[in-house]
This record gives sequence, structure tokens and C-alpha cells, in this order.
Amino acid sequence: MAGRVYEGGRTGNKPPEAKHRQIVRRALAGDAHRSYLRGWSGKMKQKRTNLAYDVFVSYHHSDGVWVQNWLLRRLEEAGLKACVDFRDFQPGAPLIVQMEEAIAQSRFTLLVLSPDYLHSEWAAWEIGLVEAFDPAERQRRVIPLLLRPCELPMRIATLSYVDFTRPSEIEVQLNRLLFGLGVRTPLSPDRSVPTDTMERLPPATKEPREYSRTAIRDLLAAAMSDEELTLLCFDHFRNVYESFTTGMSKPQRIQILLDYCERRARVDELLAVVRMERPYQYERFQHQLEQR
Repeated sequence: MAGRVYEGGRTGNKPPEAKHRQIVRRALAGDAHRSYLRGWSGKMKQKRTNLAYDVFVSYHHSDGVWVQNWLLRRLEEAGLKACVDFRDFQPGAPLIVQMEEAIAQSRFTLLVLSPDYLHSEWAAWEIGLVEAFDPAERQRRVIPLLLRPCELPMRIATLSYVDFTRPSEIEVQLNRLLFGLGVRTPLSPDRSVPTDTMERLPPATKEPREYSRTAIRDLLAAAMSDEELTLLCFDHFRNVYESFTTGMSKPQRIQILLDYCERRARVDELLAVVRMERPYQYERFQHQLEQR
């Protein structure tokens, strides 16, 4: 078997933060590693005094506009202190470590469920970490929010969820959510935005946007070093990472990543990740990306 590539083609040494990334491998493996997660949760529970947040919001970036412009505002209107990645995560710090800390330092974790979220390779890991804190769900630390119709995995389907898929009932469901988060005073209906907040979301089965392949290649080449590209694939596109071999050049790896994302209709997800991690570089190439 060909060796894995780290640090510009060298093998043998694990990439930076490999210790934390082992959590991802083990969580994605399923029940066989529940004991590992319980050991991790035991250490993290020692830190659960004077929690920094009421709720950590876990969502897919395709739903980020709705989370940022509507959900976050409503949570904070109710007096809750929410943790969200785009505002509360420290730039330059390992994403995995910050997610661990966000879950550990929040009374609840809110899962914003959609087909994109459940198809994400991060979803199983985040859900696994939350379950590690409360395997029997006695503390009810995880609250599912169904934003788009989708088939829920068994581990979530057994939980009561708030249903935001019916626009006429969004305010009722919002107050159900707030009650679950400990808020006992219902919010008044939101008159500043249309009741049908779903109009702000792209449809669940939408045609993928088209982008310039050349611009995407140039963006990835300029925004990421060899090592950073490898870690991006490890974190977000595991099948691509597993296909990297010793001696493979950076342009070859970019091509494999781009081909994979186009075949799986995940180009939007790739660009969302790059935009989050390298906003300055993304802005430089944004106009070129939209020129087909």
C-alpha cells in the first residue's frame, strides 16, 4: 500500500494536530469506539463548570445564511448566549479542538438538520461527541432542529425534534425550541422577516452552480500549501485524502479533489470551506469563479 502524504510529500510523521484528528477516525468508525469517546468525555466533563455558552449551534455551511441572519438573532433575543463557528472560533486554531471545546462549554448542542448536514463527514463526529457526554440522553443535551426534510439516522430519529419544515408553524416551533433550552418566556412573532423563512433557503434538491474549473484550481493553489491541502481533504473529503499517495504533486492532488467534488456535486461545499478558512484569497478569486 502506498504511503500517506504529509508535509509536501514526506511520509512517516503524522500531520499537525494528528492526535486530535484520531478522534475523527474513531468516531466515524461507530459503536466500536464508544469507549474511547467516553474516556474523552470524562476528561472534558471536568471542565464543565461555569459554562461559557447556553447552546452550540452545529450546522452545514449551505444553511449558514439562515443560521446567521435568523436563528442566531432569535436565540439571542431570548437572552441565550450561543456559540457559532463564524463568530466564536479563534482564527488559526485547529477546528477539531475548537468544536470539542464548544460542545464541552455549552449546556446544549443544537443540530440544524438538512440533507447537506447529514451527508457531511463532520456530522457523525459531532453527534458522537455529544453522545459521549450523555450516552442515555438523560440530560437531554442535544436538540435536533429539522430544517429541511431528510431521512434521519436512527440515533437522531429516536429523539424529539423541533420541526421547521412547515413555515406556518415556525414561531410555535421556535418557542418549543426555546423552552427546551431553558427559556420560559415565549418570544413574540418576528415581524422583521417574512414568516416563511424557508424562502431564504435554497431547495433541498437544487441544481449545482457552475464554476470555472481553472479559477478553482488557481484558488486552491494560491490559498493552500501542500500540507494545508492535505489537511483540508482529511477534514472534509476523506475519500480524496485516502487516495493521495507518496510522490503525488500538489496540482495532481488538486485535480483529484476537484474531480471528486464535481462527480459528487460537492463543489459548493468545497468553496464554502475555502471561503471560511481563507476569506482573503477567496475574495480575490470570487469574480473569476463565477465566469464559466
